[in-house]
Amino acid sequence: MKKFMRGLCAAMAASMVLTGCGNSVCEDFVDAFVNISEKGQACGDDFGTITDSERDEAIDECKEEETFDDCSSDDRKAIADFRECTADMPTCSASNPEPFQAAYLGCLFSLSAAVSDECFPTTSESIRRKIASMTTSHY
Repeated sequence: MKKFMRGLCAAMAASMVLTGCGNSVCEDFVDAFVNISEKGQACGDDFGTITDSERDEAIDECKEEETFDDCSSDDRKAIADFRECTADMPTCSASNPEPFQAAYLGCLFSLSAAVSDECFPTTSESIRRKIASMTTSHY
């Protein structure tokens, strides 16, 4: 999961060309992926432990890159809701991964539907297409 999480966080951070980052929004965003990592560990190699130092490093990078400054209050709420959604996900079971997978996709699609493209601009695709590509490449 380290590779997946690092790649996902790096890709999302790199694709967001924004200015400013509120501490709680960065923490919400990173913690959502920490939740996914922790709950998905039994699903295989794509998921693994994210250490506290890796979490802190990702939050610091978010702040340094001023990731979420252009996000509206509705966008910030959507990111907080995304973190809450991932916290409520079931833990993956290798013998029955479908509930975890469905919850994971549900959280991503809820974020996609709620956050504006202005909050998550990418070089050539909207956040909705970005999330769709993330979900199809992972499952």
